[in-house]
Amino acid sequence: MESLVLYELQLYAPVEIAGQNRWAHLDTGATQDTTFGVFDGVEAGEQEVTIRGALAEARHRKGRVSDVRFLGDSLGSLEVVVSDDQEFYANMPFPVSMRLGRATLLSRPLLLDFKALRVGREPLPEHYPRTTVPLELFRGIMLVDVELEGQKLRTAVDIGAAMSVVNTARLPQWRTQPEQVYEGELTNATDTSASVSVCLTRGRTLGGLSLGDCEQFMVDLSRAEAGLGTRIDMVLGLNTLLASSTVWYVNPEAGKVEITTRGLPV
Repeated sequence: MESLVLYELQLYAPVEIAGQNRWAHLDTGATQDTTFGVFDGVEAGEQEVTIRGALAEARHRKGRVSDVRFLGDSLGSLEVVVSDDQEFYANMPFPVSMRLGRATLLSRPLLLDFKALRVGREPLPEHYPRTTVPLELFRGIMLVDVELEGQKLRTAVDIGAAMSVVNTARLPQWRTQPEQVYEGELTNATDTSASVSVCLTRGRTLGGLSLGDCEQFMVDLSRAEAGLGTRIDMVLGLNTLLASSTVWYVNPEAGKVEITTRGLPV
């Protein structure tokens, strides 16, 4: 397992690129792997690709990064998006060179330790108590059913989202309405920011496990739903996952997530 760095509600893990030790932002909501600028091991092409976020979209060049190693696995050469917008990561206290998206992170089962901030590929110890919930991968996005007062809400799990999100377009169908508490600022994958309302949703559970009373952004996700072709009631972001103090073993091949509240051995 590798230790994670938590910085401004984002998770970062060590990655090796062309023999150089670097850091990568982990984002299960990202459609593609991304490099921030061109450096040794990265080749940028002329073809462009559109990256769509909940608020806007952006154009970036396609490229390729050679000889990538992550969690002990040799990933070989990866097709990436090359982003020239490095302002946010340039101010980091450690060098962040990549964003690893869902295709790479979920290519194999993934262990996410939100208690001790670690990541790996190992399964939970056999004797550990756990809650098992069904997992759907829809176009690579992790989807689970979160329950609120007996109502199942189709929920995307996104460790790249700092805050959880309520889809305001679906609120008329909710039996229990969230409590709006203040205004905040949301920045999405296209580095677009907007002022949004923040709410508190009480009583959410996943497989019977309480997710606590964490704050959520209130955003109309109709655009994202249309692009994906599926309904999303909410997004489970990092603030909720960290507050749950749980360990997740995400097994895409088996179509399930195993969750324990017990800490892993050091």
